[in-house]
Amino acid sequence: GVVIITVMPSIYFGYDIIQQNKFQKSASQFIEAEAIFPNDYLLKKIIDTKSKTITLTYGGQMITEKEISTLKNKLSKYNLQNSTLKIQQGFAYLKDEKNEEEPNLLTLALSEKESQIQRLQKKIDSLASQNQLSQQIHKELKTQYPFIQSCILQSVINHTDTSQQNIWIAIMRSKTKWEAIDKTKIEDWLKVRMNRKDLNVYFEE
Repeated sequence: GVVIITVMPSIYFGYDIIQQNKFQKSASQFIEAEAIFPNDYLLKKIIDTKSKTITLTYGGQMITEKEISTLKNKLSKYNLQNSTLKIQQGFAYLKDEKNEEEPNLLTLALSEKESQIQRLQKKIDSLASQNQLSQQIHKELKTQYPFIQSCILQSVINHTDTSQQNIWIAIMRSKTKWEAIDKTKIEDWLKVRMNRKDLNVYFEE
């Protein structure tokens, strides 16, 4: 009984920390992927893991209630349906309050917008690079194994209860039945070609 009483608080706090980390990651993904308005800048974001509240302050054109409602409906895609989303109208608020920090916040907004553009450009470049690599590897494999019909090579995110990591998968399709020796050779070749020992290869007919 003494051991149980001693251990229980540690278990509870450990579980609470894991839940807060999950909320932090999900909220960050939601903000980066969904909380974007064409004519507005994200001035400030606050993620309160204790109260499960996300507060976003925007500058630019007024965001309508319909747009806010649409954004809130997307929370469930990230398992955030039980959280609270607060949207604040940045520049309008600054104008009404005559806030002396407006120039600094404007600079911050422009900097954040530039960072968003750079992140999006990196994603576009990454997708283009993956596409070129997939095409090249398909050609190389085709010369060795003419029966290969198609090759899918993709970087994906592997989600678990406590973490997420980027992994690579390859899906090979054949016109004929796969031979075990061919599977082994192709898998070994791909891991060397990609320089990734953790590459997951799947064979389909």
